[in-house]
Amino acid sequence: MRRQLAGGHLARQEVGVAETDRTVVLRVVEVVRIPGLLQTADYARHVFTANSEFRQIPVAGLEDSVRARLRRQAALYEPGRSFRMLIWEGALWARRPHAWPCGQPR
Repeated sequence: MRRQLAGGHLARQEVGVAETDRTVVLRVVEVVRIPGLLQTADYARHVFTANSEFRQIPVAGLEDSVRARLRRQAALYEPGRSFRMLIWEGALWARRPHAWPCGQPR
């Protein structure tokens, strides 16, 4: 993962956009934070920053990464798509998302 993110989060987010474009039924289970498809810009920005700090990689192209993540949300409004999301209640109450499930909250 460190190698994938060495140049920042943008390339990985572009892969996510392409995968979402090809998907008709999307199933998500998330126990730590709000799923990327439902994140606000501020929330996504914090997730990318915390993840970069945790993995000790540069936060390159942060705003481009946030925009790419938010582009995926267009799929929520496209006809013919189906979403099944299971989100642990604790993820909804967490004040700030962690970089990693075993990380310490900030």
